[in-house]
Amino acid sequence: MLTPLGIRPSFGFGDRLRLATPGHIAAVKGTRFSPVFAQQSVRENARIGRTLQQVINDARRAVDAAGLDSPWGADADHLKTVDDLAGFVDAGYTLFTVDPGDHVDN
Repeated sequence: MLTPLGIRPSFGFGDRLRLATPGHIAAVKGTRFSPVFAQQSVRENARIGRTLQQVINDARRAVDAAGLDSPWGADADHLKTVDDLAGFVDAGYTLFTVDPGDHVDN
């Protein structure tokens, strides 16, 4: 079930090609880790031509096909602007990773 994972030990996967999630599911089964299957940034999605909703839907289909009934998450990765947030919230992402890199004074 797609859900906020809280402080559970987790491991993030990013399936850029829509082919790897079944392998990610096999890798995490039987471990103590809660998987984060949908983990992509605005930049990555723009480069590969996927929408935020497609990423969630693809992960959900793979989870359903595998019969996985344990908690899993979805990471809105490398958020650089507040404007990027709404689309991830609307799509159902459960984790939000902020990237402050543009504001770090080297």
